[in-house]
Amino acid sequence: MKWIATLALFLNTMANASMFSVTVGEKTQQLSIEQLEVLFPSENISTTLPWYTGSRTFTGIRLLDLLHYLDVTPDEGVSFHALNDYTSYTSWQDIQDYNPYLVFKMNGQYMRIRDKGPLWFIYDLATYPQLDTADYRQQMTWQISGLTIK
Repeated sequence: MKWIATLALFLNTMANASMFSVTVGEKTQQLSIEQLEVLFPSENISTTLPWYTGSRTFTGIRLLDLLHYLDVTPDEGVSFHALNDYTSYTSWQDIQDYNPYLVFKMNGQYMRIRDKGPLWFIYDLATYPQLDTADYRQQMTWQISGLTIK
């Protein structure tokens, strides 16, 4: 009987891992990776990131597409909240200037929690190598559980 409870807990955790919250003002809604794939055109980005040797191909959506879908223009920017309670902040100006991504696949595979998934905010460092600094690395939050649009 214990194994049934354990299996149910595991499946619930896995189901919730692909969900993330988006908060705008007082309103919060849940979205899933599956919804992102249906609602938005996925893009492939081949870039290097400081956490890996060599280039990787990521699949995801542009953060601007999500903001346009939600019909919001941040006054300030977006905060990203990770599963481990890490929080980072990206300014509205950086979002407009560098058009960053929310990615959910790496090299064609959905990212698991232990692989920085299920959702990772990244900049395309191949296009914008000047962003390979400590300040921008701190913004590239992985294991995203929620966004707050300010």
